[in-house]
Amino acid sequence: MSNNMRVPKIRVGRQWYVDAIAYASVSIAKGLRQQRCAAGLTQAEVARRAGMRPETLSRLEHGRGNPTVRTISRIVRAIRGARRRAAKGNRGAGR
Repeated sequence: MSNNMRVPKIRVGRQWYVDAIAYASVSIAKGLRQQRCAAGLTQAEVARRAGMRPETLSRLEHGRGNPTVRTISRIVRAIRGARRRAAKGNRGAGR
């Protein structure tokens, strides 16, 4: 996913407006991908931890699909859990 994902606009008369739902979807997609990459995880790892197919996670990270709050929560928990395990491992290595 590139940083220049296009957000659909809606024309009302002569004015153009950003489609708020599409904008939210793109924002969520960017956030998920940024968090996953910052944690050093692959899509396959996060998908497995979140209990979904890697193809589904890929679609969501590219702004396609309509994820539920529950689905987003599962992905976020999978990423956070991996980060916590990595942090615990790093603290234990210094002992």
